[in-house]
Amino acid sequence: MGVISAKLGKISTDGTNAQSTVRNVRIAYTSRNALGKASGANQGMQFGVGGVTDFTGSFEFYGKAVPIFPGSSAAGDTTLVVFTGSERITGTIIVESTSIRCDIEGGGMLSGVCNFAANGALTFSSSTTALTDTNTPNAFAGKLGKARFGTPASPPVYADIAGVRSWDLDLRCELKPYNMAENAGVTKRVAGPLSASASVSMYEGTPSVLVTSASLPNNLGALELFVDATTFYELRWVIVGESSPDIPIEGGEPTSHTQRFDYSGYIPIAGTQTVGYIHKPGAVALWP
Repeated sequence: MGVISAKLGKISTDGTNAQSTVRNVRIAYTSRNALGKASGANQGMQFGVGGVTDFTGSFEFYGKAVPIFPGSSAAGDTTLVVFTGSERITGTIIVESTSIRCDIEGGGMLSGVCNFAANGALTFSSSTTALTDTNTPNAFAGKLGKARFGTPASPPVYADIAGVRSWDLDLRCELKPYNMAENAGVTKRVAGPLSASASVSMYEGTPSVLVTSASLPNNLGALELFVDATTFYELRWVIVGESSPDIPIEGGEPTSHTQRFDYSGYIPIAGTQTVGYIHKPGAVALWP
């Protein structure tokens, strides 16, 4: 065993190139051991056999771009983490979720989390093949962000949401694990249905604006989440799922409000079901 600093750690989802500006990596490697208690020389103590193995993990990153879309599966062995130039953990994964957060009020850097799960075995090994990492750190100030809500029209008419403090975007894929004889006791998965949601936290002293902006729960529309003054994530379409006012009477802080938006791949516009999309900054398609 060796004690080293994690500062040179990396993660790659193609086995060759390191992901940019990764903050940390966490992996949980498990065995679902079968344990029992029965009569015999064990004298009442449990006994067992090794079970089905599985692993899950996550990595946190700085940046404004989704590094890998949920449901994506890396072909072959994906380098999950490299501790030094030689020691590494590898395994085939499918991404379960990716989230991005913009902290406008605190001014922190845009950041996110990517969660993944096994689609095969996990291995621990040494290798003389180094990961390529020439990335310039992704450092973007959250203070430049904002959010806009749009009408359920094609194209939507957008208006700024006033008093935005922060926004969060969450993209997900339902992963379906399976085990069979051919797996040899190793859990694998297939990518299931996709979903997305967003939330916007704001200072709001005039809640009636939610009526005039048609952004109460059950209302349809579109959403833009800005990472800077001009570029944004666009979600066509969304349904307002929750509006939660916070009124801190005793503390006397400003009244605030949080809204949750559920993504909908299509909504009815003028009687016609109209398919939407999810774009990342630069109008680049994430879905479909």
